[in-house]
Amino acid sequence: MKTHSDTFTYLLTNNTRDLGTLSSPIYNINYLQKKNNYTKITCYIDNLQAMLLTLSDITNLIYLESNLNQINSYSSKTKATSNILCVINRNIQEHSSSGYVDSAVSYQAPTTPIEIGSLPDTISLKLVKANGNSVDMDTGGNIFSVKLRFVCEYEVQCGC
Repeated sequence: MKTHSDTFTYLLTNNTRDLGTLSSPIYNINYLQKKNNYTKITCYIDNLQAMLLTLSDITNLIYLESNLNQINSYSSKTKATSNILCVINRNIQEHSSSGYVDSAVSYQAPTTPIEIGSLPDTISLKLVKANGNSVDMDTGGNIFSVKLRFVCEYEVQCGC
């Protein structure tokens, strides 16, 4: 047996969602030439960017939560597998003259594996605060974009 892999890459932004809201977007996922015999599926976050303009509170830690449950993970919050893909630290810039807070978050970890059990037909994403409340993406010019890569391994009979 020889191991091969398929790679699927998706750029998802909360303002180009298929369903849901800006704060809780849902995306319908189409896999071209998807196989049914994957033995291992690994998700990577190649890039995550968020502009959190005019976000009113000063939350420093933000989590990217999804419907992708990680194999061999644990969440003390849910007492089950973790659905948090990454944790990001918010860079806050206060503009005292204009009376608002401006911030952006960035995350890049193209080599950090997140093993999942199966390829989802839909992906739901949302930014959440450490207390579990969703980050309000519906107000101001708040937007996020994430590039996900799925590497799906499968076995092929060797003709040797």
